[in-house]
Amino acid sequence: MTLVVSLFLIVLAAGLLINGHADQIRHGKGAIWGLFAYHTFFSLVYYVWALSNASDSKAYYRNTFNYFRGETWWDFYAFGTPFVEFLAYPFINGLGFSYVASMFMFGFFGFVGFFFLYLLVAERTTFRHKLFGVDAILLLFFLPIAHFYSASLGKGSVILAGMGMLFYGLNRFDRRLIWVAIGAIIVLHVRAHIMAAICGAAVLAALFSNKGIKNWQKVVIVAVALAALGPLFQQTFAYVGVDASDADAITEWSEKRTSDLKKANSAVDIDNYSQPMKLFTFLFRPLFVDSPNALGLIVSVENLIYLILFLRCFSPRFLKFIVQAPWMVKMALTTFFVVSIALAQISSNMGIAIRQKSQVTYLFVLVLLAYADYAYRTERKIVIGE
Repeated sequence: MTLVVSLFLIVLAAGLLINGHADQIRHGKGAIWGLFAYHTFFSLVYYVWALSNASDSKAYYRNTFNYFRGETWWDFYAFGTPFVEFLAYPFINGLGFSYVASMFMFGFFGFVGFFFLYLLVAERTTFRHKLFGVDAILLLFFLPIAHFYSASLGKGSVILAGMGMLFYGLNRFDRRLIWVAIGAIIVLHVRAHIMAAICGAAVLAALFSNKGIKNWQKVVIVAVALAALGPLFQQTFAYVGVDASDADAITEWSEKRTSDLKKANSAVDIDNYSQPMKLFTFLFRPLFVDSPNALGLIVSVENLIYLILFLRCFSPRFLKFIVQAPWMVKMALTTFFVVSIALAQISSNMGIAIRQKSQVTYLFVLVLLAYADYAYRTERKIVIGE
């Protein structure tokens, strides 16, 4: 019965979301309803997969159901893992949701992320580029792996929702402060280190941008971001039990984190990798030869697509584009690289790397399609597809 209630609520919420932004949907509401149905299907796929595989979603549900952190909802409030349980509490302990019903509800949070990231990409691009004969935006938004890892009870679905709302709001932050605030709060509570990276990226993007941003906006962004960085770093290291002022303790934690991740079946030894190789491993592996299983082969296909698209950006034209690109595009590119480089230092487990990079993949998609627009508009050059 709770599964029916969960499905009713997410369909109702999806309808309100889609109809409320109908004028911003480039491909028609039918395509977005298709995206919703597709993503919701992955909640079922992940549920079936989790029945016979290790999954953090089971611990999230069990901890919440058993009042692991206390008797009241507020007892669950904290940063990191407890925050997911805090969000799950009213559904599990209030509405009595079952494990599968909770999976679908949190899967909807993942759809919210996809929806707002879609609106961002549609808003910042003009032309309809095709990849393998299919509209590039639709094709890239329907690739399965990001859906798989953001369709369950866990951090992946929640942080994708936060990232989507945050960057959608930042695109016109003078009119969408509410989305900026909600998105930032969610990202901060789920992964404070990602919010710190975003603040750093915002400072860099603002300082090197003259298009799409006013001087007073630059001042506000830089001031707020710099003011937030200190507390964010403190919160990040406090969460993992490390003194932010102790460099040796930070190094020791990083080495232990990397060592722990190596114990998994999908682990690779990155200790002796160069920085470019660490980044390549984080972004584009597994790549067929090191695929551990059938899921790895599917990931490899996606990674190959993204690798090909990434290589299309290696040209003097792309550098020229980035120099004059609007602030939002520079913000997306800077966040993509800052987060990727940071996570690449400890992501020796390819399974975890796949989940973590999903939160910034669509920022690269935005940059890629904005670049394709620029190349076609200025030189009638086709960067991707047909």
